[in-house]
Amino acid sequence: MALSSSPTERGVARAAMSQDAAVGVPAPRLPELTVAKPVGGGALLAFPAKGSEWPQHCQVRRQCPPVEPIKPCIRPMAAVDAFRLDQFRDGDRVVVRGPLWIGAPMFSTMVKCARNQCCNRVGGPVSVGALFLQELGCVGDNSGVCCTVPAFGQDVIATGVVKLIESEWTLVSPNLCVE
Repeated sequence: MALSSSPTERGVARAAMSQDAAVGVPAPRLPELTVAKPVGGGALLAFPAKGSEWPQHCQVRRQCPPVEPIKPCIRPMAAVDAFRLDQFRDGDRVVVRGPLWIGAPMFSTMVKCARNQCCNRVGGPVSVGALFLQELGCVGDNSGVCCTVPAFGQDVIATGVVKLIESEWTLVSPNLCVE
């Protein structure tokens, strides 16, 4: 169940947009960000049912755990664009700025379910820009996923150590704040 392009593709596209904008060339559009919606105190990304509604036991029908709002930054921070992957080296301590979103294709157990049955586990990581955030993500079933942070597409500042893990840039022990 792929919902978006890879972080590497997004980083390259964003870098190209920045360079094009600098020379007056119209910038290409990035793919739309996959974001959760605030529901109750939680963060839910719902998937459409095919034909009829999801049964009561499906994730989309249950309350997501509450998410903590992201706290304001204590002081202004000089942050770099979290889509510019070419600026990172494995092990660097970084301060980045970018949208907080569900930034990778979702994974699924891919069990064949009866129509509108939610028998698959589904999930994916949360990202700031093109950087995955270690231990933050969204999980649920094929009706919807609940996220551990308010991944609503808002710009945030993230600090941590950047590592190349399984060919993906990941922010280890991330701290998030909003300006």
